Parts: sequence; structure tokens; C-alpha cells
Amino acid sequence: MMGSLGSPQSNTESIAQFIQRLSETSNIFTPGTGDPVGFFGDLLTLVCQNFSMVDLVLLLHGQNQPLGRIQTQLAEFFTQHYLNGREPTDHNIAAAADGLTNELVEYITESFSSVAVLEGVNITQTNLSFFRQQLTRIATHILCCTDNTFGPQLLQMCNQGLFECLALNLYCLRGEQSALTSVINHRIRTLSADMNPSLVNWLTSMMTMRLQVILEHIPVTEDQILHYAIYTQQGEASNAQEPERAQIIEMEDTHSPAPATTAEKPWHRHGRPGRSPGKLEPPEGLRHWVAPWQQLKPAGGRSLVERLRPGLLPSLLSGCPSSDMT
Repeated sequence: MMGSLGSPQSNTESIAQFIQRLSETSNIFTPGTGDPVGFFGDLLTLVCQNFSMVDLVLLLHGQNQPLGRIQTQLAEFFTQHYLNGREPTDHNIAAAADGLTNELVEYITESFSSVAVLEGVNITQTNLSFFRQQLTRIATHILCCTDNTFGPQLLQMCNQGLFECLALNLYCLRGEQSALTSVINHRIRTLSADMNPSLVNWLTSMMTMRLQVILEHIPVTEDQILHYAIYTQQGEASNAQEPERAQIIEMEDTHSPAPATTAEKPWHRHGRPGRSPGKLEPPEGLRHWVAPWQQLKPAGGRSLVERLRPGLLPSLLSGCPSSDMT
């Protein structure tokens, strides 16, 4: 495995070619079926076909140049497969995020079916809500950004989204790192069914080690993730409103309204009425689970993400100490 990584060929071959060579097959990265999972699979295929292993190392070390290099391909992919050729208005971008995430219910539910979830938390709706918001932000940036901030901002969005996703699900899984690791590794094995078993074992082993390092130094505070959490009664109310929301989107498409001024407006329009982001409190009986997150909040209430220096993320991912960490 390590010999393959160090071979001269790996300096120029794409990630897809590298994995296919080790798996001795050529049919791993094939177009999806058009369903939501297929969309994300096709996006992963695009990235793996355009990035080399060297590019991957650069990204892990906080270098955004590889993202800037495929800006055109990403914009074309999202225009064709995310918007289906529609204009990149705020309404269309939000509606597309709704459509993709709402079809992931069974996929997410199955992913967490074998682990214990914090009582009162609807982990499926929590992840759907989180993915919808993150997908809207990232898609808006990919479709609308045309200057040299594309790469740096996209990398920052992905990094922050990763940290928040891990922190949110760790909270939902009662702080059990082993449960979160199990969910991630199970998904890796499911998606890697056609790959060389040795490669899959290496991936899961590396993921387990890197995940432990990240979670020990995760730069996310309680305030940054609790407003994403959806509790059981809220989830039931959200499910009851889905048909009405779909009807509203369909009516708006028919009447062609003026687009919202920001991508967040369609998102907040579908949010829970009367609940202000950042002020969502867990039920009384769950608050004892929140206490450990207070330890992650720096003095003065300033988020560690706001102080995140270049070089910290790759250090966390690689397990190597960083001179920027204080």
C-alpha cells in the first residue's frame, strides 16, 4: 500500500486511477443513476478524476489551489446536475437542496440504525436540516463565485462544515466517539464494496486514527452546533409540514417570483417559526449532556473557528503537531 503511494506513477495519476489500480478494476468510478446518492457519488467521481494524490496532500495541508483549478468543472457540474439547467437564483438553489436532501431520509436513518442516539433527538431530521443548509451555502458559492476567492472560501466552507458535522453528530450520539467512528466506517465499507479489501481496511484504519485526533481538538463550540439539533416533537412537526412546503415551492415555480436577495432567505422561510438560530435549547432532561461542550468554549466566548490558523486542519488530519497550535 505505502509502496504504491510512493511510486512515481502516483505523482501524476488521478485519485480514481490510483484506487482502480490498487483494486485491479476499472468500473469503480461510474456514473450514478440520477438519484440523490447518485448525485453525490457523481460529484465524488468528478473530484477523484480531476485530483491527483498530490492534490489531496495539498488540500490536507490547507492549500486551496486544486479547488481553484477545477472551478469551471464544478460550476458546470452543479449547473447540469444540481440545477438541471435552471438559472442559479437563490430560490432555485434552495429548492434543489430541498429536493436532494429530502430524498436522503432512508439513507441517513439506516446509517444511524445500529447506534444509540441521545434520547429526544431526531437524528435523521437533524442531519437533513444540517445538510440542507450546508449544501445551499456551498452550491451558491460554486455557482455564483467568479473571482479568485473561489478556492479559499470553498476550502474554508468544507473545513467548517466537516467540523460542525462531526461535533453535531457526536452530540447526538451522546458523546460516544466509538459510535461515531462505527457510523463513518460502516459507510466507508458500504460505499467501497467494489474496492480491494486491503485498501478498504487501510482507509477505515486511517479514518479511525485521524477522527480521534480531530475530535480531541475539534474547534467548534456548543453554540455553533446546538441550533442545528432537532428534537422529536419538532421533527414530527417538520414531517407534517413537508407536503405543504413542497406545494409552496411548486406554486412559486409556477408563478416565477422575484428571487430572494440571499441564499439564506429560502432556507429561513422553511425554518421552524418562532425559533431563532443560536437560541434553540434542548429539553430540560437533556441539558446535562450539554455541559461537556462548555469546556470547548474559549474564554470570552470567542469561537475557536474564528481563531483557526492556516495549517491547523492538516495537522489535525495528519496527526502531526502544528507550530500554529497554541
